[in-house]
Amino acid sequence: MADNSSTKKLGFADMIKAKINKDKEKEKTVDIEIKSLGGLVTFVAPPVKLMKKTLDAAGKNDEEKAAQAQNYLIYSCCPEVKNHYKELMKAYEVKIPSDLVDALFNAQEQQEIMKNLMEMSGFDIKAMQEQIKNS
Repeated sequence: MADNSSTKKLGFADMIKAKINKDKEKEKTVDIEIKSLGGLVTFVAPPVKLMKKTLDAAGKNDEEKAAQAQNYLIYSCCPEVKNHYKELMKAYEVKIPSDLVDALFNAQEQQEIMKNLMEMSGFDIKAMQEQIKNS
């Protein structure tokens, strides 16, 4: 254990304050322009656990599972889609709620959505891209 006299020792109150700040981070939203729909769509920050599962699926050699995981993440983070999925499924003639992602957003829009969701979750996109490039 290193003695780091410049590092503040945290107490109970600090940990409670950190919890409050983490809860505020969960409430972050971003409006993303979806050109194919002609406007902005709001997305909420994904839970870190869900983002890790999605990235884990993407790191495996199963493209179908990776696509399903990404679609579920985008679906889960889009309140407008999630709250009105039954009506949207009927209108877009899809059978599974997460299939709405492919029906509503083109591939480029999905990439932009994922980029924003990763940033809101605190993932370093450039470092991940560099790691992928070097592997």
